[in-house]
Amino acid sequence: MRGNPDKTKPYRWEKGCPSPNPGGRPKRTPYTDAHRQIAESTVKDLTIKDSDSVVMAVAKALAREALKGKIQAATEIANRVEGTARQRLEFTGRDSEPIQVEDIHDKLMEKLFKE
Repeated sequence: MRGNPDKTKPYRWEKGCPSPNPGGRPKRTPYTDAHRQIAESTVKDLTIKDSDSVVMAVAKALAREALKGKIQAATEIANRVEGTARQRLEFTGRDSEPIQVEDIHDKLMEKLFKE
């Protein structure tokens, strides 16, 4: 369940209280922008020029490494452009049987909001 589980409170933060992240999530970063620009370019455009910024030169160098077959470089580019891939976690109980996260969440909610 996402969001505020307690529907009686309309907002997560009380008015007047400072947020733990007052600036909000940064919209973009220079490295991400450079990698997105490189991802849309052709291979011949990967030549590093003296007029390129350091960020653009790093992005081009990393793209050239990925083209050589370096999986770590390709993974770094993909993480910058598309974000990191979601990982699946599996929890096991005492009997080594998988426990579903939804089951844990439901049990926790029952205990928390038991009347």
